[in-house]
Amino acid sequence: MVVNGLVFNKAAVELLGKPEYIAIGLDKENKRLAIVGVDENYIEAKYPFANTDAKQKRVVITATLLRRKIRDANCKEPERGGTHYAITLEDGCGIVDLGGLNDE
Repeated sequence: MVVNGLVFNKAAVELLGKPEYIAIGLDKENKRLAIVGVDENYIEAKYPFANTDAKQKRVVITATLLRRKIRDANCKEPERGGTHYAITLEDGCGIVDLGGLNDE
């Protein structure tokens, strides 16, 4: 997470299966994000993801409301240069534990 949004590196994009769009759910109580690939017909909030060749290497999502919700759930601002979190795959969903910092 960076000051202006969320950044997904190539490994995270590949882990999620390079979907054209994603939906992001936030579990405030457990400080976790759930990220799932969706199609263009998904009617809830969705974000363009790996829909171009360049975005299959790195994706930046600059959604102010989403960023605020994540910051509020995490109870801290991102570090200068960004705060890095690991993403794992559980039942087809990308899971990011906002309480577990990944210093890589």
